[in-house]
Amino acid sequence: MSVLLRTQPQEASAQRPLLSGASGAFGLREAQVFLWLAALLLFAALLALNRVATNLVIQADEGSYLLNAAAIAGKLTRSALVFEYSSGYSLLLAPAFLLTSDFQTVYGIALGVNALLMATLPFAFYRIVGAVFAECPERDRVACAVAAALYAPALVLSQYALSDNALLAAYAWALVAGISAMRGGPRSAAILCGALLGFLFVIHARGAPLAVPVLVAFALHAVRRREVRGRVTLIWLCTFVIGALHRPLERMAGKLDGFSAAGPSLHEIVSHFAQATAWKQALLNVGGATLVSVVGSAGLVVVLAIWAWRRFRTASSFADTSFVLVIACFGSLLACIVTTAVFFTPPARADHVAYGRYLLPTLPTLVALGLAALRSRNVNAGASIAVALAIGSLLAIFVAFGFDALPPADAHNWNAVNTVELYVPYKLAGRPLDAVLIAAWYAGIGLIVLGAARMSRSSGAAAFALINVIVAGYMFVDNTVYSRKYYAMDRTIIAAAKQFSMSTGDHFCIEFDPDLSDWHQIDFRSRLYDQLPESRHPSPCISARISKMAPSDPAFGAPPGMIALAIESTSPSGSFPVALFARDDERTRDFRDRHPSYLDRWQPIPPEQQHAKLQATVDPTVRLARGAFTMVEVVATNASDRPWLIRGLYPVLLGVRVLKDDSQFEREDRVEFDTDMGAGQSRKLIAPIGPVDEPGRYTVTIGVVQEQIAWFPDAITFKVDVVP
Repeated sequence: MSVLLRTQPQEASAQRPLLSGASGAFGLREAQVFLWLAALLLFAALLALNRVATNLVIQADEGSYLLNAAAIAGKLTRSALVFEYSSGYSLLLAPAFLLTSDFQTVYGIALGVNALLMATLPFAFYRIVGAVFAECPERDRVACAVAAALYAPALVLSQYALSDNALLAAYAWALVAGISAMRGGPRSAAILCGALLGFLFVIHARGAPLAVPVLVAFALHAVRRREVRGRVTLIWLCTFVIGALHRPLERMAGKLDGFSAAGPSLHEIVSHFAQATAWKQALLNVGGATLVSVVGSAGLVVVLAIWAWRRFRTASSFADTSFVLVIACFGSLLACIVTTAVFFTPPARADHVAYGRYLLPTLPTLVALGLAALRSRNVNAGASIAVALAIGSLLAIFVAFGFDALPPADAHNWNAVNTVELYVPYKLAGRPLDAVLIAAWYAGIGLIVLGAARMSRSSGAAAFALINVIVAGYMFVDNTVYSRKYYAMDRTIIAAAKQFSMSTGDHFCIEFDPDLSDWHQIDFRSRLYDQLPESRHPSPCISARISKMAPSDPAFGAPPGMIALAIESTSPSGSFPVALFARDDERTRDFRDRHPSYLDRWQPIPPEQQHAKLQATVDPTVRLARGAFTMVEVVATNASDRPWLIRGLYPVLLGVRVLKDDSQFEREDRVEFDTDMGAGQSRKLIAPIGPVDEPGRYTVTIGVVQEQIAWFPDAITFKVDVVP
């Protein structure tokens, strides 16, 4: 870092005025103090948040990266891995498995690595802003750099073990090293720039769209300036040398074909886009990704684009290092937008239409430059924001119309983590991609940033930072924390396996049914890592298996010589229950007898425990018109010692039965309890009565029923007269 933070002798150092104020001069020394302070505070804040984020959420991604890291560290055999995820980010995490075999500890280390990478960003953005806007005072450079480092999607994704965090930091520092090399810095800067650009591809195959535009921009710069050709050649060479490590690294992680993890082949893409409908879908995705970049940056991307266009018309373009750097950033953004659009054609979920995660490595850099451009000589801030607001609003309308054409099931499947930029409009509307609310949100934050920037760059940067910290905090509490509880903390099989090890001191060696989905395999393997036979646990272990359950079998489909210890539904993914089976011996039978709750959802409540207390205010005889219905408020209390479970093979529900003449079946209805109910707990429900088509006298029974087993004897009965 000392090489890259030195004062450059050419363009950037020519104009570095000090900003004088009542408190004295704010120069380079003060700037570095503030940068270090911001970096340390950011690092400490993210580490504190890491204490909350203690479990995986995006299992297919997070779990795969961590398992690949274990394989690279030699802690898992190849047979353990069946996941098609790039492993470059895993390389950063692999040393943690050499220090500890506790998967939870390694996950904490992964989030710590993310916090460290994030803490370096203010330094990188400070150098980038100074390289492009040499006239920008030191105080404003610091403000723009820190605000960009607080970009909401970056803050949110730092709490996940995802490759996006490494891509963001590597891209920013590659630009810093590249600009240093272009301006006469040491050759080590060119080597570092090329190494980081190559490492982008090693981290993930989508690092290529980030790196290639930078290489092209530097090459065009070398055409115009002979003295930098040697350094540009060195950058290209180092990029391809380091990028070539992608395939060997995938092999280390257990992948037989490294490039299969990079996504569809070129032939598959070309064949797919031979269809006319694919072009329409890709165009919709391009509009959605562009919308994310414009709204997420509060229009600053458009402001910077206007600055670049005017600079292109008034300067010697590619002979100007500042212009080259900005064009490289926009080239990377455009490449990421196109890559995202192609990859998610056709969109399988709503967030694929406006997918922001793949744009993350480029946007904070553009935000820092956009904030600095607001008060540049080449930019009319008011006119630029007006143009930005118009472009963003038109994009919102275009994407919303295209989104409405999605199938209903896809339109409601929205993963908010992938598009943090649109999270607030999504929550306000209750549906994804609402054009009116997106435009209103965008106009609001754009005008706030503009109004603050009219006072100074620092004020605009502070406004942008505050908005993004609020959005990140809102999403972290509303989405990250609660989704972790839903996805990661409440899996019966994982709880049972860990409880068995804790209470007995014995250890499972768990194998997996090949028919289990990748989602299941990744989630189970990552969170039961120490119980995998491939993890080479030195102590003896009890053979166990996780596989599909056979509900009709009294033994739940247990393999020969095994018994079921725990069963769970596959929510949030899949449609069949899965079970943990273990070798049938005295220890496992004793554990099953002492922990029956792990099987409760899949076993009938015995007759002696089928007790409920029901309260309702209802007339002895109710009159209804034919075809009409009424509602009865019922308070149900669990009067047994067994919990009432609303999910499983035999869920407990509130039932309504209507009989004509006390014997002829007319209709039955069910009302679900909102949560499981322990002994003595009560819930208030609304039970529907009717409609009934034929006039006559009917007997209505409201009671608790365990589906497929029995109605509980404690019930409310009354008469209903249906009149013509």
